[in-house]
Amino acid sequence: MKKLLLIASILMMPLIATAEPKINPWKQCGIGGLIFDEDPILAAVSNIIWDLGTTAISSKITTPDVCNESKVDTAKLIGNSLPELEKNLAGESGDYISALVQTTGCEEHSVVFKSNLKSEYTKTLNNSGYASMSSEEKALNMYQAVKTASETAQCSAIL
Repeated sequence: MKKLLLIASILMMPLIATAEPKINPWKQCGIGGLIFDEDPILAAVSNIIWDLGTTAISSKITTPDVCNESKVDTAKLIGNSLPELEKNLAGESGDYISALVQTTGCEEHSVVFKSNLKSEYTKTLNNSGYASMSSEEKALNMYQAVKTASETAQCSAIL
């Protein structure tokens, strides 16, 4: 089984490298993406085991909402700029918060979104274990706060 996964991964590398998708279909699409939407590694492994990723590739084309580009853009923004986002959030404005408003489709509801986000993420900041969290855990908490804030503000992007 390990050899199969290794071979499948090696065979798919050229496809990933040449296509340069914003969305990684093996991690965010297909059956793996649906079942393991919070764990991209399990999603990719599941997709490869199931059918060598063919369902993941086809679902990217047939059901783009499953492999939502705004999810990827929002996650990348958070992952690349969490400290700046936290600073912007403290003042409820700034370039990084503005970018977040765009990736979530919250332009029409930006005031409500920013307020909701500040309220949601403050829960994380007030957590006694915040200082010992890894940057990945902090980013995941920010993503969850963004998701909740955008849903509550009824923004257009589906996260």
